[in-house]
Amino acid sequence: MKRNAFVFMIITAVFLGMTAVSGFGSPKNYWQQDVSYEIHVTLNTQKNTLTGKERLVYKNNSPDVLNYVWFHTYPNAFKNNTTIYAKEMAARGSSKFYFSGPKDRGYVNWKSITADGTPVKWRYKPGDITEAKVFLAKPLKPGESITFEIAFFVKIPLVFSRLGHKGRHYEITQWYPKVVVYDRKGWHPDGYHATGEFYGEFGTFDVWITLPKDLVVAASGNLMDPASEIAFRDSLIREGEKIDQMSKKERKKYLKERRKRIKKNRTDEAKTLHFRAEKVHDFAWFADARFIVKKGTYKHTSLYVYVLPKHEHAWKDAVQYVYDTLQNYGGWYGEYPYKQMSVVDGDLSAGGGMEYPNITIISAPHIPFLRVLEMVIMHETGHQWFYGMLGNNEMDEAWMDEGINTFSEIRYLEKKYGRKGNLTDYPKWLSFLPPIGDRWTAHFSYFNYAYHNMDERILQPAYKFREGYAAMVYHKTGWMMFDLKQILGDTLFNRVMQTYFKEWQYKHPDTEDFVKVVNRVTGKDYTHFFNEWLKTTKKFDYAVGKVSQKRTNKGFDVTVNVKRKRKGIVPVDVRVTTKDGTMQTRRWNGKDAVGRLKFHTKKKVKEVAIDPGRNLLEINHWDDYKPGQLDAAFLFSLPNFYKQQIFWGPVLWYYEKDGVQTGLWFRYGVPVMNNPTIDLNAYYGLSSKRLNRSAQIQQDLPFFHRRSKLSVQAKNAMGYIRNKVELSFTTGPYLTRPPVQHVKFGLNINKIYDLDYMSQKDWSLGKETQAFVSYSYFTRTIRWRSRNKVTLEKGFKWNLGKFDYFRASLELNQTFRWTKLFSTHFRFYGGYASGTLPLNRRFYLAGDLDVEQSNPLVLDRQGRFSPLEGYYLPGQGNLRGYYGIFTNGVHPASKVIAAFNLDFPVPKVPIRIFYDVGNVWASTQNVDFGKLRSDAGFLLDLKIVQFVFPVWVSHPVLGEKKFKFRWLFGFSIPNLSF
Repeated sequence: MKRNAFVFMIITAVFLGMTAVSGFGSPKNYWQQDVSYEIHVTLNTQKNTLTGKERLVYKNNSPDVLNYVWFHTYPNAFKNNTTIYAKEMAARGSSKFYFSGPKDRGYVNWKSITADGTPVKWRYKPGDITEAKVFLAKPLKPGESITFEIAFFVKIPLVFSRLGHKGRHYEITQWYPKVVVYDRKGWHPDGYHATGEFYGEFGTFDVWITLPKDLVVAASGNLMDPASEIAFRDSLIREGEKIDQMSKKERKKYLKERRKRIKKNRTDEAKTLHFRAEKVHDFAWFADARFIVKKGTYKHTSLYVYVLPKHEHAWKDAVQYVYDTLQNYGGWYGEYPYKQMSVVDGDLSAGGGMEYPNITIISAPHIPFLRVLEMVIMHETGHQWFYGMLGNNEMDEAWMDEGINTFSEIRYLEKKYGRKGNLTDYPKWLSFLPPIGDRWTAHFSYFNYAYHNMDERILQPAYKFREGYAAMVYHKTGWMMFDLKQILGDTLFNRVMQTYFKEWQYKHPDTEDFVKVVNRVTGKDYTHFFNEWLKTTKKFDYAVGKVSQKRTNKGFDVTVNVKRKRKGIVPVDVRVTTKDGTMQTRRWNGKDAVGRLKFHTKKKVKEVAIDPGRNLLEINHWDDYKPGQLDAAFLFSLPNFYKQQIFWGPVLWYYEKDGVQTGLWFRYGVPVMNNPTIDLNAYYGLSSKRLNRSAQIQQDLPFFHRRSKLSVQAKNAMGYIRNKVELSFTTGPYLTRPPVQHVKFGLNINKIYDLDYMSQKDWSLGKETQAFVSYSYFTRTIRWRSRNKVTLEKGFKWNLGKFDYFRASLELNQTFRWTKLFSTHFRFYGGYASGTLPLNRRFYLAGDLDVEQSNPLVLDRQGRFSPLEGYYLPGQGNLRGYYGIFTNGVHPASKVIAAFNLDFPVPKVPIRIFYDVGNVWASTQNVDFGKLRSDAGFLLDLKIVQFVFPVWVSHPVLGEKKFKFRWLFGFSIPNLSF
């Protein structure tokens, strides 16, 4: 909606006055406290400190007598490793703060505090030094005010989360003594957590900032004075306009000269700036001498972008992103009433961006061909509505700001770019890549947790989420709002949201308040709807059942059965489409196990679809259509929630005996997404004239265990037949991080029938029947990681098996991190075997043989490019100095093994030093720890490529020295190292 700016300002001013005096639109008994801050603060860039004095006038509008007042002391979150924030980050495995030194950490000290001029006592909340309880000398009665004066000192940490600095770049957030909200539910001294945001009282901020003259400052509110600083900002805006007109070459030259000029003009000479912000609940500011400033205007609001030179070109459209956000949100919910809105390029470590009143900090990178930067800028700008003007408790009910804002973010992108591919901006030469949509990413995020039954209820404090905070609070809630919009229709939904904004602007709504607005505006009770989405983990899943069509004189009477397969209940739309393209839609309340919907059509129905608008978040959409939908893609595509998928592509590889291998591969389904998945491969060796083929089917068994899988494989390729059945289980409290346990057991029936493909010294002809079971466990703390595995295997002569043996192995991997840069990795591998053992089941001293032949990047299994010969394939004994390339082709192997590996990184370079010791023996009677082999050297780890240099071995081949330049190489890719 477009309005005359002057008229809008008058209306806004009147409306603000009404809400301030009468609490317009909110319940009659609603109240909230009034606060007014005056803060004088000085930034010391030499010591990275703040010295400040705060005067806070606090009015008690509650019906309660207050004997104490809580204050947030958020900078103490970065004081030591015992704070709640530090412990939570350590539990996640994040080590950045844990290993930081005292000079890099931060805290706040109160030098003095008085209430109405009288010194008062205070103490920290037990177990949490980010909250301080101030005891009043006399009770504060309803309607009374009290004035606090606090002298404080802040040591600014490095940027670990939000508050911090990086050199002379400053992000000053959660920095001053901030009074805790007291509302209908009492005090909220929630502390500073690794997950979760904030809650503040609305009021007025007058802030005077003293800092070096060369620093450019962006802040909440409006810059009031001095006039010289306003002129300085205007000059920066003109400079930004000048840069915009430059060519790439001119811009590069100018920015280089500008960087030198800024460095030359660095000064400690001070200036004092005055900012004033009204009707806000926080105050943040940012400072950097390098900022380039861009300006735009939206109606009565000045739009500022403060961007660092290295990102200047990538941010060229940032002002437009802010403009588009204010325009869309203003039309959907209510206009932005403030005089300025700023976006700052920063170094935040708590996500891609963070919102503050009238200003937001962005650390998300510009990624070529993706609209991630626009998405983050508009998302954080959108928080001026959901968080900024609608000041819910972000810690307790984060869905009300993050979830509704994620819905609005998706709404923005879909309006501007369409639903499909709105996050991608591919050039023509990349048009073959799959388009990515914002709603799809939200769907995928939620699905990963819900599929494994690791989703959590939305309505709980942010810090209590185990892991899936974003998936539930942002993404599931976003889908809930789309479902609500679908049910209500656009017109009614917009009226609901505009009413909610109008009634609760500058107040503290909670979930109950929002639901009451929905119920009142719609005239219906949607309490159950919100309870299903917010207070439970019930999943929604509806399916098209039997469809019957009876011909009549006037067409067809159609009955559609719709099944509810899960406990979640929401209304669903069902659409029938006839052969001439005519569509009819009915809505079913979704309550019964089976619903029957009647249609009358002139033509026969060719398709039935549940949720045709695709606004309902179901755990399984593939049965929403009858007939089912199928999508075929060459090579790859994003997982499709609505269509079964088939992928196909060519095989082109080289193997010494086969020569060039060419063929096709097919895959039905995507792991987790489509159940089951089926893989088929067939490729022909042009030299050997042999057809190689394989097939595999994998089926998740969630009814048996939430993370269990059955896998069946058949393979006949390159002289090797393999038939395998495996059942696996994964357990752990988290989906993506340890601790985690894996159990696998199954049956192998293998046959090696052609040793032309494999080295005869490492592989045995014949059929092998083997049962196996393995258990692995991975856990970690901030200093210690442990990954261990035990495997038991039994070969027997059932089904013409040739080998009868028992084999057991134990692998222990322990990593201890001593400091930020130095760690030590210890590994032990031990194994025992008895009976008639195929050569390939022996224990190898040098490394792994890839006996299951599951590594697709092994070029050959004999000769220079085979495992244990020239490739580095870690595993088993892992004595890197005893590869065949160093031992005249001999691969030490036998029935008993014991090996110990030690390595540690060289700080700041991709090099690891290693030492290995161990041996193999024919039996336990032959074990002699006095005759061990060992080696030492270093490894160059380039992530993808690894080069190993075992420059010393204790038992070199005859004629060679112990010290000698030796090397081999391998590749390292995720989950596949060799």
